[in-house]
Amino acid sequence: MNRIINSDDTRARRLKFAAFYNLGRASFEGFGLQQSDKEAERLWLIAADDGNPKASVKAQTILGLFYCRPESQDLQKAFFWHSEACGNGSLESQGVLGLLYLTGHGIRKDKYSAWVCLKEASSRGNVYAQGHLVADFYSRKLYHSTVELAQRIIQSLFVGISS
Repeated sequence: MNRIINSDDTRARRLKFAAFYNLGRASFEGFGLQQSDKEAERLWLIAADDGNPKASVKAQTILGLFYCRPESQDLQKAFFWHSEACGNGSLESQGVLGLLYLTGHGIRKDKYSAWVCLKEASSRGNVYAQGHLVADFYSRKLYHSTVELAQRIIQSLFVGISS
């Protein structure tokens, strides 16, 4: 990874964001490197390149998750990075963004935006979003919608198993 990061070869240029992301994961997990949250964050910030869609969308998503955890909690940063990643196609961040809107963590509570994010992520197969939609429908006593969505989730799980 370091060879890619330090390379001047034009073929390595498109791999640099992925290399920074992977080194960040190794640093965060202490795999082959000394474990360091601070170093992982630094590397992921480089890999995320301020939300550049050609950068590592995985780094943008992981930064959103990193800032949601109690040890490094900064919900405004979490919201920013999940928004960037979602705008760049991250299904995982789209589900989390829906939950941030639903709970008002890192942003003002916005039920409509939460529903839009969760519905879109759910339709794209995000089980996390599907579960939160089912819970939201149930809490609002929309039992018919709750049952319909839960049945679709179960059917999709069985289709995935039988494939």
